[in-house]
Amino acid sequence: MQICNEARREIAENGNLMCLNLNNKLFSSKAIKPLTEVLCNNTALTNLNLNNNMLGEYVGNSLAEALCKNTTSKNLNLGNSYSIDELAGKALAEALCKNTTLTNLDLCGNRLGELVNKELAEALCKNTTLIDLYLSSNSLGGS
Repeated sequence: MQICNEARREIAENGNLMCLNLNNKLFSSKAIKPLTEVLCNNTALTNLNLNNNMLGEYVGNSLAEALCKNTTSKNLNLGNSYSIDELAGKALAEALCKNTTLTNLDLCGNRLGELVNKELAEALCKNTTLIDLYLSSNSLGGS
């Protein structure tokens, strides 16, 4: 939790911060809340790396909401964030439909599954900005 609070403070105080790498910090889903709150209003951060964290279901709520509101983030790495479940996947898909700045999204190694695959596919048909999408090490098709 302390790392996310420090990151939130840094983003809020440093108006020029463009890249934030929180790779492998292993904070829990609730610890990410302070960070997502500032992402909604941040006007400089373009790259956020949350790879190898235990975000789980919380990704679907706060982070997806931040993606809908944030107008500067271009690169988001959620690789190996562990089990983005059906609800989280649906929320991310909805965010992809609304977000107008994200160009790179890494969802590798999240065990997305077939239901999330359908939601993401529908969202990608509507998204006009995403250029790179990484989905390796997911169970996207049938068995």
